[in-house]
Amino acid sequence: MRNFTVQEASILNNDIIPFEKFLMQNGLYSSTVEQKYKQIKFGIESQQVLKGANGITNSDGSIAISDKVFFNNDLRTRTLYHELGHSLFGVRKLPSDKYDYLLAEIVNTQANNKELLPLEPVVYFRGLNCLEEYLAEKFEQTVCYYAKGINVPPKVSLSTPGICGDYKYNSTFKSNYGIFESQCDIIVAKVFGSINNAIRLALNEEYFSSFFQTQDKITIIKILGNLGQIYGAIQKYHGHERIGVEDEFDPNNIKSLLEETTKMANDLPQQDIQQISSRRNIH
Repeated sequence: MRNFTVQEASILNNDIIPFEKFLMQNGLYSSTVEQKYKQIKFGIESQQVLKGANGITNSDGSIAISDKVFFNNDLRTRTLYHELGHSLFGVRKLPSDKYDYLLAEIVNTQANNKELLPLEPVVYFRGLNCLEEYLAEKFEQTVCYYAKGINVPPKVSLSTPGICGDYKYNSTFKSNYGIFESQCDIIVAKVFGSINNAIRLALNEEYFSSFFQTQDKITIIKILGNLGQIYGAIQKYHGHERIGVEDEFDPNNIKSLLEETTKMANDLPQQDIQQISSRRNIH
């Protein structure tokens, strides 16, 4: 990753200043967000390194944007805000005690219910990565709209036979993460009531833990197992071995998992919205 030129830094500020204003206006710039935000460094990465990605959030919290998309105002802005989501509320950006809580919930629940939860704990945990990618994309869309007046892309009908066979899905996402958008829409609506509530709780490090405080934790973890397999198939399809997805996948099985997840999500009870903290609307 290289530093910006003077021209590139000026262009980036056209995205950063509205982003900061958005956080301030909506009461989202808490001490928790400030601590993470001030540590983020930004730079440019070659498309050759990023391969098919437009940007990346590195393990040190720095954000790199592809040199191929940087001068495309739409793609640069969307990429930046998506990666800022990862940096500010990603599961691996949580304090160790909150991260360990998530791990313990999965490991202990799976150990006590092996017949109902037969997968390895790592697969269920990978479902949290899926929910993170979903929220990072919704965060990007929200900030783009309110901070820069960029409309949310319309939902279009798509198919990706190499991942999910003949399964057809509707998505606003401009990546294969759109495969699970509809399922996550339902899950987040059932758990949080709205995407705005989910974003606010995520920035307060309460997004992931909220899934384990629902009325049916075993069903939630089953859903995480399905999402973990779907997410793993997408990563495998794109050749990303670094997350430990070594096994081959069957697109027809991924289709079945998507259909099953839709049913389970629809059957989830609606959580008591009054119990969700900080309900002020984002505007």
